[in-house]
Amino acid sequence: MANSKSLTNEVALFSGRFVPPHLGHFATILDLLKRYSKVIVPILDYKERNAVCPARVAKLIMDHFFDVTLSPIVRNRVKVLINRSHFGRITKAQIKREVPKFDVYIAGNMAVLKHMKRLGYKSRFQPRGPILLKKKLPGINFDVIYSGTELRRKLFDKPTKHKR
Repeated sequence: MANSKSLTNEVALFSGRFVPPHLGHFATILDLLKRYSKVIVPILDYKERNAVCPARVAKLIMDHFFDVTLSPIVRNRVKVLINRSHFGRITKAQIKREVPKFDVYIAGNMAVLKHMKRLGYKSRFQPRGPILLKKKLPGINFDVIYSGTELRRKLFDKPTKHKR
């Protein structure tokens, strides 16, 4: 694996539900930009998510965040798109049809990483956003920085489960 301070020529694919996109997602993607020449971010679209945060809204949020926080040169290295296939069940044919070319699949979900490895893709584990934030933002009150599950619980006053 490349040193975390050196930029490789590899294109990373970091997929997820991003329901809703939050600081942990952004911290993870910004961390990946330090290591990869390009980061592709497919947002999983599925019917049940529309009541929570439609994929098109998640894409708008992410695009806006990157538009206002990154220089144009760095911004051109991030591509956010909407995808209908879950990477834990996607086939090679679906990847070829639906996803731009990439070199390495990145995820914090071990089941998805194993599936992508079984398909023959180079895959790397990435710690989830809150772990990165705690390392990068010492002195911040992490009682107010939530994971996606915690955000959904607070937004909807109950735990939410994704239907697959």
